[in-house]
Amino acid sequence: MNRTENIFNRKIALATSAALNLKQFQQRTDSVKITQQIVRETANINREVLRSPTAKMIAATERIIRGKDNSTVVPPSLRIEGFGRPVARLHELNAAVEPKGFGSGFLVAPNILITNHHVFESAGSAVGCVANFGYQQDFESKQINLGWQFRLRPDIFFINYEELDFALVYVEEDAIESDKKLTELGLLPLIAAKGKVTIGSHMNIIQYPQGGIKKYTTDDNEIINIDDERGIIYYYTDTEVGSSGSPCSNDYWEVAALHYTGVPDTNEKGQWLTTKGEIWDEHTMKESDVNWIANAGKSISKIVAYLRALPDGNKYLQSVLANTGDPLKENKAIASEGVIIPPFNSSNSSNMSNFNFNFYGNATININNDSLPRVETTTELTELAALTAAEKKERFDEDYSNRKGYSETFIRGFKVPVPSVTKTREKELYKNFGSSVPYVVPYYHYSLVMNKNRRMVMWTACNVDYSEKFRDNRTREDLGNGAWRLDPRIPAKYQIQAAEFYDPATLVDKGHIVRRDDNCWAPLKGGQTDSVGIEYANADTFHWSNCTPQHEAFNRDTAQYTGVGKWGVLENAIKSQLEIDENDPDKDFGQRACVLAGPVLSDDDPAYMDIQYPLKFWKVFAIKSKSAGNLVYGFLLSQEDKVEEFGLEKEGKPRFNRKVKAMQKSLKYIEELTGVIFDASLHVYDVLANEPDEEGESLKDDLSNFKMKKAYLGVQ
Repeated sequence: MNRTENIFNRKIALATSAALNLKQFQQRTDSVKITQQIVRETANINREVLRSPTAKMIAATERIIRGKDNSTVVPPSLRIEGFGRPVARLHELNAAVEPKGFGSGFLVAPNILITNHHVFESAGSAVGCVANFGYQQDFESKQINLGWQFRLRPDIFFINYEELDFALVYVEEDAIESDKKLTELGLLPLIAAKGKVTIGSHMNIIQYPQGGIKKYTTDDNEIINIDDERGIIYYYTDTEVGSSGSPCSNDYWEVAALHYTGVPDTNEKGQWLTTKGEIWDEHTMKESDVNWIANAGKSISKIVAYLRALPDGNKYLQSVLANTGDPLKENKAIASEGVIIPPFNSSNSSNMSNFNFNFYGNATININNDSLPRVETTTELTELAALTAAEKKERFDEDYSNRKGYSETFIRGFKVPVPSVTKTREKELYKNFGSSVPYVVPYYHYSLVMNKNRRMVMWTACNVDYSEKFRDNRTREDLGNGAWRLDPRIPAKYQIQAAEFYDPATLVDKGHIVRRDDNCWAPLKGGQTDSVGIEYANADTFHWSNCTPQHEAFNRDTAQYTGVGKWGVLENAIKSQLEIDENDPDKDFGQRACVLAGPVLSDDDPAYMDIQYPLKFWKVFAIKSKSAGNLVYGFLLSQEDKVEEFGLEKEGKPRFNRKVKAMQKSLKYIEELTGVIFDASLHVYDVLANEPDEEGESLKDDLSNFKMKKAYLGVQ
């Protein structure tokens, strides 16, 4: 089980517990609850009295001037941007793969970062990981700053505790491949004082949702309940996957909770419900389909109380506890750019080399107290890394010589050649050094040619087989975290990566041209399902060479966008025709297809972040029918209306009131528009070869009755 699965499964358990806790707490009316509430609100009033008028004015002003977006990549003020500096996204260190964050964390003491127990369930799970600070959009240029990566060192210091869902881990002082120092980033100390928040007050979160760039959530974020007994604070503040371990702060940016899960709506049996009121199925539905009614964080006061109860004597633990006092009562000034604490002075601590705690319960304590971090890796740590490596890594074939690419004779009796391009466009294509012909890049089951001028694919050709014996029941999440990677056979300068376009364009998906699900198959091996081959084919679609910018409302056909996303609707409609249905006599097409596809790369395409992005895409679908023979269908789909209506950066999810239609076109029409040329033999079988090119024919709105005919696709 990889890290993504571990965190997802753990999050399900936590969310279930939180949902039950919230319902139970809302039903409690005993004197204990009332007494705790009085104590908490009294502490809150007492702390407010100690605040300066200036601090109160700043907090109030920042709330007044904020907009209505629930989260934004731009901080509400430079002061709040400062509080975000000690907040990092966590990811594995692999230079060949897009760094994909799986959680968040923040610095609470010199060299000490806090995140969730379910993010790092053991010291071994933190091996080979880094804290990436400053991965955010620049305030002025809107360019993505990649920030700095600091290596985690659980062999030096590591503590976690499941009940309060936190983990503390040591972070190296020097950044990887940078002269940045960790001490330059500041700290967000764990303040033990109660009364930092109360019901009805606000909970602000700085987070890395979906493992992407940093976001600030400062609106629609009221606290709805506080469970003092369990140490849980419930709030409306929006979060997403990857936000686990984020700091949850009051209006004065004092950290009050450690975010750890969402709270789902449930029925009387405790089953999760979707936004449509259906019972959520973790195996067939996405986490985004759940009707989340609140979020939950673990109380910082509770976490500090636990740490104070541990045996004393370790300098790293002491450095965390040294900054847990109430800054108001101790008259500590909070710097405008965040809380800055002087570096830890190791000379003030006793030298207890290799000091270890023995502790019972669901806790892990692993401490080495050498005064300086060890540079060398211990044998034990090396073995630990080897044991966890298989869990962290999506299965990928590192030997590119194994790729055979697309086969034009894949369908028996129907040769489907790859496209070519017009002479005027051939100079745009990437060619190997010294070669006069475009480089056709082979992958598992598919091939492609790159347009070096636009840094995107020009065309792809894929062999698709939906025979059940060549597939298994694993989901996208089961097969890995889907981290995109550079193809080393193509110069990196010709491949657009996340930070250049996809991360700042918050409503843009990393759109596969060769569909992951289409490619996710493998021939039998020794008469058995080739599970490894399926994983290799799955991972191969996550190359930047196969990626184009697609608006999420154009790309997806998930529960949120059912019948809306043109590209996803078409892909699912094609897939449905290749799946066996004994009750449908019209489905006589076999389960193999050749799919040619690509973007329409026009000179007048709009630009974002100085990169032109396509507004239209084409797809050609070739099959062999038992009754009608060889058939070819061409489609042209546009995302222009979605880009115009919703833009590329709008925060939050769009809602739609109408369905869309995918337009079928003749191959001749697609050639004239794109400069891509299809083999003459394919024109013979084009079902729209003799139809007018102006309008083409459309898919029916109701795709449940989608059927394939010789003359049209989807039209009776």
